[in-house]
Amino acid sequence: MGKQVEAHDEVEVSTKQCCIENDKSAKKLQVSSDGLIPVDQLKEFIEGTIRSKIEGSSKSSLTYSKPYTKRIDSLKMPMGYQPPKFQ
Repeated sequence: MGKQVEAHDEVEVSTKQCCIENDKSAKKLQVSSDGLIPVDQLKEFIEGTIRSKIEGSSKSSLTYSKPYTKRIDSLKMPMGYQPPKFQ
């Protein structure tokens, strides 16, 4: 599979520009007619996303927060617990 990826990187294919907005700037990815993104561009995009998450600069409204309390989080099932069987 590695050879296939390398071969695709070297071959010029018709591409279209696809914009992905990042907190710092909009980046353009080249997507081939087959829907493939070059490995280098994908790697840069992933690294940038991880960096922005680590730095805390991401102000996304999609961030996860627990809707329940720590008390519920600390509940544990007793050892050997068997749930009742319903008929």
